[in-house]
Amino acid sequence: MEFLLLLCFFLTISLSSGDDTIFANQSLSGDQTIVSKGEKFELGFFKAGNSSNYYIGIWYKHVSSSPTIVWVANRETPISDRFSSELKIKDGNLVLLNESNALVWSTNMIPTALPASLALLDDGNLVLRYGSSSRPPIWQSFDHPTHTFMPGSKLGYNKRTNTKQVITSWRNKDDPAPGLFSLEFVPEKKQSVLKWNGNVLNWKTRYQIAVGIARGLVYLHEKCRDCIIHCDIKPENILLDADFCPKIADFGLAKLVGREFSRVLTTMRGTRGNITVFGDMTYNGRGLPIYVDLMISSSIVLGGFSKLEFSFSSGADTISANESLSGNQTIISKGGNFELGFFKPGNSSNYYIGIWYKKVQSNPPTIVWVANRETPISDTFISELKIVNDNLVLFNEFKVEIWSTNVTTTGLNSVTAVLLDDGNLVLRDGSNLVEPVWQSFDHPVHTWLPGAKLAYDNITKKSQLLTSWRSNEDPGLGVVKNVVPGVLDVNMPPVPRTVKLYLDNMEPIVFFTESSSNGSSEAPSNSSNDGSQSKSASSSR
Repeated sequence: MEFLLLLCFFLTISLSSGDDTIFANQSLSGDQTIVSKGEKFELGFFKAGNSSNYYIGIWYKHVSSSPTIVWVANRETPISDRFSSELKIKDGNLVLLNESNALVWSTNMIPTALPASLALLDDGNLVLRYGSSSRPPIWQSFDHPTHTFMPGSKLGYNKRTNTKQVITSWRNKDDPAPGLFSLEFVPEKKQSVLKWNGNVLNWKTRYQIAVGIARGLVYLHEKCRDCIIHCDIKPENILLDADFCPKIADFGLAKLVGREFSRVLTTMRGTRGNITVFGDMTYNGRGLPIYVDLMISSSIVLGGFSKLEFSFSSGADTISANESLSGNQTIISKGGNFELGFFKPGNSSNYYIGIWYKKVQSNPPTIVWVANRETPISDTFISELKIVNDNLVLFNEFKVEIWSTNVTTTGLNSVTAVLLDDGNLVLRDGSNLVEPVWQSFDHPVHTWLPGAKLAYDNITKKSQLLTSWRSNEDPGLGVVKNVVPGVLDVNMPPVPRTVKLYLDNMEPIVFFTESSSNGSSEAPSNSSNDGSQSKSASSSR
């Protein structure tokens, strides 16, 4: 008995002192851990939330006081006593035995008598090897992700075994068992998709989640009484309620930035970059596995949220083929006379692409041309104006094309859209900078600018028209139009509903006259002399 106690004490000292490996003659239990060589990750027993159960997991070694778990072995088979349970190598497999010495989890490889060892690497990968440490692993945790996608881990589909790697959220903060959110690779679509309860979340729901996060951050940074910089936005800190409304949580690191702070951060803050599918802290176990922090980690596509586009700072006069315009971005003519971008008319919640005077100080700006006057958008930061297939195209927040220059062309070279100093927006072919492929002056809206066209095409039977806005809040087609400068054509406005009902139900009016001969009354005829007959009858009375 004394020998066993000494052996247990020896293993405790050894494993907690920074070893990164478990050999065939060792076991891990209680508070013992192994730590990767660079001390980036640690493996051991942990207790989830307020639960009384314990699990074998991997977490960041030096990040926050409460460990950030990135992998769980026995997520569906917890143990209740970590001191009586053991993680050890048996028959060439890594196994976890509970307090009753029953097998609750295993790497499940074919048993072998070869000497095996387990090592925790500095990238968070747990590897099982036979023989020398230089040999490739026969099993690794990166092939079996649980709720966190780590750089280097796999998310794919094995055609031979018909198995796939799936990242699944925790059931709730106290239970790391598989929850309702999952991220997996779909071979038919050749892309990774985000699922809720086995079904793919539609784009509208994902879009609402992303916008909700952005609005929450805007409120923290600009709208609340005491502005707050969160400093640790990550999936674990984005929660969803029953209506998929995101909630920003855990403001512990916000205290690192004082109230008077007003400069740009260029250093890393918060948790190391990784993509985590984590359960909800307080809202029905729904975690948010779609946040990508591009400042910390490389861009990873999750259900279509990440994209690669070149953007430009306001002030350029050109949109090139590899650029897009969205949000508050604008292009300005070289002389600074005109500006193009998104605008919101009046008190409307809709947005449009328009051109306005840059140097004329007015609020709202004086709009002279509108692209999508009949097809508004609701979110400028998700929508994009860009060149696609040699045309200038506007996509709304659902990536649906809602406006285009609609030019049929072939063999164009390096098409660009340029805003000129006369207010003309031109689409140019790189090989012919003189004649535009398309220009807004051929498609006036409600304002005639010097150089714009108002004419009739005998071939296409089309006219350039100036048409008024529908209202101050709606630039859609109004009732006043102009075909030739100086000549107005006002369309007949619709008949008011009350007047139309009156006219539709109005009965004919009959005038009665009194006969002098027989005392009877007779209705006059509908002939043209009705009026004279009535007058004579009246005068004879």
